[in-house]
Amino acid sequence: MRSTMMACYEDKKKFYCREWAFQKLSHCLDQRPVSKTCGALLLGGPGCGKTTFCSEICWPSQGPSGRQQRALNRRLLCYHFLAGQNEKSLSLSEFVRSLVTQILNHSTESQRERSIRRKLANDAKCTEGASKATNISQDPSNLYGNLYTDSLSPTLDTKKVSEATPPIPNLPVNPRTLIADAYLEKLKSDPEIQFALRAKNIELNPDDCLKRALLFPLLEIDPPKTSLFILVDSIDEHSFIYSNSTLTKSKPRERSSQSRTIAELLANHHHLFPQWLLLVCTARKQSKSIAKMFTGFRKLSLDDLRKSQVVRDVQQYILARLDQENSLRQHISRDTAEMLNQLHIKSNGCFLYLEKVLDGVSDNFIVLREVREIPGTLNGLYLWLSQRLFNRRQFAKVQPLLNVILAAKCALNEALLFDIMKVYNSKMTLEDFKKRFHLLKRILVISKTGTIKLFHHSFAEWLLDIKHCTQKYLCNIFHGHCTLAMYYSLQAKYLSNQEIYDYAFHLSRMEQYLS
Repeated sequence: MRSTMMACYEDKKKFYCREWAFQKLSHCLDQRPVSKTCGALLLGGPGCGKTTFCSEICWPSQGPSGRQQRALNRRLLCYHFLAGQNEKSLSLSEFVRSLVTQILNHSTESQRERSIRRKLANDAKCTEGASKATNISQDPSNLYGNLYTDSLSPTLDTKKVSEATPPIPNLPVNPRTLIADAYLEKLKSDPEIQFALRAKNIELNPDDCLKRALLFPLLEIDPPKTSLFILVDSIDEHSFIYSNSTLTKSKPRERSSQSRTIAELLANHHHLFPQWLLLVCTARKQSKSIAKMFTGFRKLSLDDLRKSQVVRDVQQYILARLDQENSLRQHISRDTAEMLNQLHIKSNGCFLYLEKVLDGVSDNFIVLREVREIPGTLNGLYLWLSQRLFNRRQFAKVQPLLNVILAAKCALNEALLFDIMKVYNSKMTLEDFKKRFHLLKRILVISKTGTIKLFHHSFAEWLLDIKHCTQKYLCNIFHGHCTLAMYYSLQAKYLSNQEIYDYAFHLSRMEQYLS
């Protein structure tokens, strides 16, 4: 889960527009105590900015433009980002335990411990040789210190940090802190909550554990003066393990009274949320099953062009990019100005469409006059871009790399990808690999840590859907699983526990392909 959150934070770009959506969400929050509606559902097509919107709430922009987001952030109790390519983010036990962890992060004891850790870390910088004594992790999932761990493992000695606590000014206590302190007391004193928070128990009975570990304790806590909310992004995501058009669709399951996904878990129990807590989820507007699951939720569409504020968002995004980027502005003339209006219409409210075209213009990869030739859908844009980027021979060279990137469960970097491709083709030289990798530069995103991924989940879907990408650009995720399974076989002596798990996963997918 941490990798998903960190990816959202590290890849965060400059945020534009959406003031109206923040206002509506704030209004839903204010109305929660007197409203029968216990949640809000943000809808939109692929690339309309749902995950970006959620990231802006979790990590708000600075300055006047981020005032509304920062106000919402102060009322955010916890959040969860689902990602189809990250199986851990889809795990029910990870979901429940992550929410509890974040709630505990808001507690007074956790804040004190973080303050002490910061002080120790600062002292370590000033004291030579003190780094070993103050090697304290800053992992967000561990910021609650020993609170959660000690509650689940009573035999461990609890550190008394209160004695070294610096004086705290008499500022108004954030409602999140009041809730977290009350929840922490219940967690410490109630073995039933501790039992319900064990990962194995959650996987066996997620519905009962969610109620006993989180919902029932929250219902017993005195309501805060202002309502809070839980944010869950991409609630309609499914496991990224199947091929072609089945990429984001789970296999049909027999009807069961037990929740199998995070969406089912929340849909079955959102009526038990306390009156001061709002559930906010995002999903694709094409996900009809999600709309049925959350009947009665307030629905906000981020790409409904019948709404004037959505049209204004598109206009403001284009104008803001022109205002701030000289490399883009230099392409504007009387002859090309009309093309921006064409782009506005063709985007159909999809910010990703706008971004890819404007980035291409800024990089001199696309001429603004070519906008009239670009299809008016995201899938059409992907086909047009692929035709510009790769001829048939070039795509044949990069296809094996894409197969591995699509299938990989681990974080890939350039060096690891080269090692894996050496297994696929032992004659491939580093120079040859770099040439192939360079061909992919416009469709890959490389994080600050060197991790490689495709620029958007919808493009990964497109590469595996023959209806849209055509036979020419079709990738095969099972070939990627086979290559990765061979790589892990050769590294078998040195595999970590997680790599052994990944190895077994790729073998199972490989068996499915070969059978």
